[in-house]
Amino acid sequence: MIKAKSGKRIAAVAISMALTLPIGIFSPLTVYAEENPDEAIKIEVSDGNTVNETNDTDIIKNKDGLIIEASKNSSVSYTLNANIDAAKEDLGYGSYYSAAHPEASGGSQIDLKTRDITAEMGRGLRSGANDDNTIVNITTGKIKAKQGFNLSANGNGTINLTTGDIESKDSNIMSNCVYYSSVAGNILADLGDVTSDAAALSLTSRRSGTITVNAGKLTGDDALYISSFENGKINITAGDLVAKSNGIYTSGGSDSDIDVTVNGNITSENSGINLSDGGVYKVFGDVTANGVLGGLHSRSRWNDSDVLITGTLSTASFAIDARKGDENINDTFTIWKLVWGTNAAAFPDAVAFENDDEDGTFAKSVNYIIKSTTSGNGNLNLVKSDGTTPLDTKTYKHGDEDEVFRIAHEGERIIVKADVPVLKAYQINGEEKTELLLDESGNYYIDVERGGGIDLNVILEGAEIPEETKVSISAEKTAIHVGESTKVTAAVENGVGETTFSSSDESIATVSEAGDVKGINPGTVTITAENNGVTDKVEIRVDKPESEKKKNPMTVKARRIYGKDNKPVVVKRDRAFTINKAKGTLTFKKISGHKKFSIDSTTGDITIKKGLKEDKNYFMVVEVTDSGNADYKAKSIKVELRIRIK
Repeated sequence: MIKAKSGKRIAAVAISMALTLPIGIFSPLTVYAEENPDEAIKIEVSDGNTVNETNDTDIIKNKDGLIIEASKNSSVSYTLNANIDAAKEDLGYGSYYSAAHPEASGGSQIDLKTRDITAEMGRGLRSGANDDNTIVNITTGKIKAKQGFNLSANGNGTINLTTGDIESKDSNIMSNCVYYSSVAGNILADLGDVTSDAAALSLTSRRSGTITVNAGKLTGDDALYISSFENGKINITAGDLVAKSNGIYTSGGSDSDIDVTVNGNITSENSGINLSDGGVYKVFGDVTANGVLGGLHSRSRWNDSDVLITGTLSTASFAIDARKGDENINDTFTIWKLVWGTNAAAFPDAVAFENDDEDGTFAKSVNYIIKSTTSGNGNLNLVKSDGTTPLDTKTYKHGDEDEVFRIAHEGERIIVKADVPVLKAYQINGEEKTELLLDESGNYYIDVERGGGIDLNVILEGAEIPEETKVSISAEKTAIHVGESTKVTAAVENGVGETTFSSSDESIATVSEAGDVKGINPGTVTITAENNGVTDKVEIRVDKPESEKKKNPMTVKARRIYGKDNKPVVVKRDRAFTINKAKGTLTFKKISGHKKFSIDSTTGDITIKKGLKEDKNYFMVVEVTDSGNADYKAKSIKVELRIRIK
């Protein structure tokens, strides 16, 4: 170890890293040498001194990697055009080594730039800014560590951080991937994707501290954990959130200020959003929650919660459980669509609103987003049931812009009006399009039902009303054997684009883009043709190969039937034949007989025309065919009927 003592003039120091100091400065400066792989590269500077260092060699250490301590109005600029690979030893719970550890106090400033950081058994990064006018600026590449990093800003200190993707492998719930603590300080971070076995982001702000984070995808036990007290302010923008426990989990106290924006989807094995404190939570995507805590769980005690979900809130159990911790709390939920109880077997008692009042008060307080598209020359007006009052709106900040959403509540009626005549109005539900009903005044309307999901397509004067698409599917054969094929075709009127085919079970039969159906295994499938959201279906039965089927046991016996010479007679099949043990569909074919005899190929009914000789016997040969089924072969039997004319 080479150490420069306080109060001594330093002209030059021969160590493995070069330091550039102002000539003539007297300073307490300590540098640990590279020769000891267990000890960190350490820079200590104070008393207004300045260090500017550039290093092009990887820092590889067993314990701490790079330690920078700046105090008393000093400054350190350290640029590492290489990587840090340190913290290879495990000190045990709560005592991690750090790959990089810049700490500033006393009005000092640290500027640290490095490439990738690796800390197999410790923190990737630990940093603090602990006094007024103290600043730490950090720019890194990727961070891969047992615990991602820990930042602490206090006493109006500021930390600015920019990183690449971050990965943490510590599953201890108290050792979250990224942990911020701001006590009357400021933390601003721009992160890549964050992945953790514990919480991806864990943020705590108090005493007017602020934390502002812009991150990519967050993946963890909790994707985002937030705690704010005593005027703490937290502002988060992230991409997709993927969680085992909670997509968003908050706890806090009075006068907290939380604003979360998710520019993507939230997917959780338990709860989508779990709030113990208020704030504004905006999800510009879907929320999918597959656990017992449901989609949206709120217990606000000090502050109102304002939750926006522009997509579908889909849950295995209940959708919303929002019980007040204080009677003065007024939570707001603005949602496009609710889908609950998707796992009915596990949650048979799932409901939309866990705390629904008997009179529906809570349900009617949920804002459903009303979507609409128009074509034509006018302006669409969606109004309330009185025919004049516009729908309510909600405004949310999204980036630098305000987004305004038209909303309505359960049980409300929406009247479709415009400043020009409305030609048609439809509700869109996936691929289905349903024309709205007309009220007694001739206005299109729709009533808002529980679950929302109202998407309107309105055609105004000046637009061409599209002709309705019609689809009809047919098959060359509706029964084939394994390994055999048949073809389905679709007759389409007023179609849009290509018509597609799909099979309800490709393990039984597949269908190509051209409509070729091939049998794979015995069973029955539905083949669907679709164009412009309109569908038609046909069933195809796939049987075992003929060689594997049983012999068909069908028997057919012809009976004597009678006709008349002076008028036509129709003889029902059961009076003409005795058929036993048929296994499939029966068809009938006349083989020979007088031209005045005919038989219906489907029903087997026989028609005897007039004009035959009275008291004379005639004969007709008929072939009866049983199509068989999945287990029995097809079979045909020829029988001769005796026909007597009375």
